[in-house]
Amino acid sequence: MRDGPTWDVNGRVIPDKGQFWRHVQPGVTDTEKKRCRGKFNYAIKIGRIKRPETCPSCGKKTMVQGHHPDHTKPFEFEWGCSDCHQSRHEEMNEIARHRARQTVAS
Repeated sequence: MRDGPTWDVNGRVIPDKGQFWRHVQPGVTDTEKKRCRGKFNYAIKIGRIKRPETCPSCGKKTMVQGHHPDHTKPFEFEWGCSDCHQSRHEEMNEIARHRARQTVAS
C-alpha cells in the first residue's frame, strides 16, 4: 500500500483501488463481499447453479467465472471467461475513476 495520494498529469488526485470500489458500490463492506461469494460458490458446489462450459460473451470454451456487479445480491451475476471478467472489472474501475475525479474536483 502506498503512502499518500498519487497525482495525475493534470494535478488531480488518483484514488486508490479501495476508493474506486466505494464509488462503484458505496456502503458494501469486505465482509458482505465475502458472504456474497461464499453463497455463490456454495450454490455452485451443491448444483443449484450450473457453471456454463463456454463464455457467453466471447464463446471461448474455458472455465468461466461469475461476476457480481452488486455484492448485496449473490444470485445476480454475469458469467465470463477470465478475459471477459477482467474487462468487466476494468469497465467498472473506469466508471469509478470518473466518479472519484468528479468528487475530488467538486
